[in-house]
Amino acid sequence: MSANEKLLDVRHVTVEFHIGGLMGGALLVAVNDISFSMDSDRPAIFTLAGESGSG
Repeated sequence: MSANEKLLDVRHVTVEFHIGGLMGGALLVAVNDISFSMDSDRPAIFTLAGESGSG
């Protein structure tokens, strides 16, 4: 890999869940427009954690 190459590049990720019944359901936004990257010359440990039971 070249010096400035990205090992991982994640952009504009959104995760939504439709909850409830057909009538009057709701939209739960678990992740809203998250972006991050890791450079190949500086790898790191990266954790994205949610609340207990969030999946």
